[in-house]
Amino acid sequence: MNNIIGKIKNIFGWFQSFSLKKKIIVVVVAGVLIFLISGPLLAGNKQQQVTTYTVKKATIVDTVSESGNVQSNQLTVYSVSNGVIEELYVENGQTVQKGDKLFKVKSTASDQDKASAYANYLSAQATLNSSQSTDHSLRSSMYTAWNTYKNLASNSTYENSDGSPNTTNRELAEFITAQENWFTAEAKYKDQQTAISQAQASLNSAWLSYQETQDAVITAQVSGTISNLAYNVGDQVTAAMNTSGSNTDTSASPILVIGTAKEYTVKIQINEVNIDNIKVGQEATVTISAIKDKTFKGEVTRVDDYGTDTSGVITYNVYVKITDPDKQIKPLMSAVVVIQTTKHENALVVPNSAVKPYKGGKAVQVKDTSKPGSQLKYIQVKVGIKSTNNTEILEGVTEGTEVVTGTGTTSTTAKSGGILGGPPGN
Repeated sequence: MNNIIGKIKNIFGWFQSFSLKKKIIVVVVAGVLIFLISGPLLAGNKQQQVTTYTVKKATIVDTVSESGNVQSNQLTVYSVSNGVIEELYVENGQTVQKGDKLFKVKSTASDQDKASAYANYLSAQATLNSSQSTDHSLRSSMYTAWNTYKNLASNSTYENSDGSPNTTNRELAEFITAQENWFTAEAKYKDQQTAISQAQASLNSAWLSYQETQDAVITAQVSGTISNLAYNVGDQVTAAMNTSGSNTDTSASPILVIGTAKEYTVKIQINEVNIDNIKVGQEATVTISAIKDKTFKGEVTRVDDYGTDTSGVITYNVYVKITDPDKQIKPLMSAVVVIQTTKHENALVVPNSAVKPYKGGKAVQVKDTSKPGSQLKYIQVKVGIKSTNNTEILEGVTEGTEVVTGTGTTSTTAKSGGILGGPPGN
């Protein structure tokens, strides 16, 4: 121990004899040496570890997953008259047939309101009649102008002997005038078709407005089961157009719903990349957010041919029927549909993590037994379908090959003497 202390004193005295510049150089060199020596001692030996998977045959299923909402066939029923419910002929859960009475509304419109609505209806009818009469006149004028032009065009002055147009003479004023008269008459006739459509729409609207002032008995337009009836006799209701269950008045509330079937379908939207993989008849699974721990079977029943453009994203409607529904399912519940697009049995499969991008294609890594240590090498492969967890291998490796699915390193601390040569520890 005294020898060690003596050596330290000698080194210190030797260091003190140096100039400031030499002292700085000695300190820097000593620091570098200590870093180089202590680094490996502290870090130990790093060893690479790999996890592997044995290539084997299995069934692999390619799927497309999308969320949507449960739909069922139903008709929402509104009142066609403003007033109060005078009679109710049905109740929730009751089965009705097409044409059965649902409820009766007593109008609260005044006599003046009724007269005004009827006058508007008669005025709209007169406008439509006038538009149709004008249409007949314009059609006659169009045919007259056409005949004049046709006869002129077939005249030898404006037609060559072989029947081809005489373009030079057809530049004459009398020919151009006849042609323009025909074009103008045709345009007026076509414009009148728009006027007739507008007049018909105004007549329909006037008729509905008039109906809103009348007592009304609403009947079932389809057969089914009554649901969502929340009105009682004496409750006030607001009229709305009831065609196909559409409500054009935001102040109107539906009176009831007629459920027309117990079949449930989930409507989803598939993007343009995957739509060609979806076919009618494919199997699917359906999970519904509100129904825990249960998966339903499904089947694709319809795939739309025309898509929808939403901010540049093209999607197509796909309808999946739930083939084993139960009473827990309700319309509009949120659902996730997984469609099985392709299924391969006895396919060579590896985990998705084993497949790597390599030289513009795909590859897997295996241990290189021709070299010492745990070195790895790439083997290019041709892949098939891909599921959530696995990828099908078509070419490149065979059954039983060990492929790498993950790599990592471990460190072991080296056991050696201290910097001054003594044992570690005390």
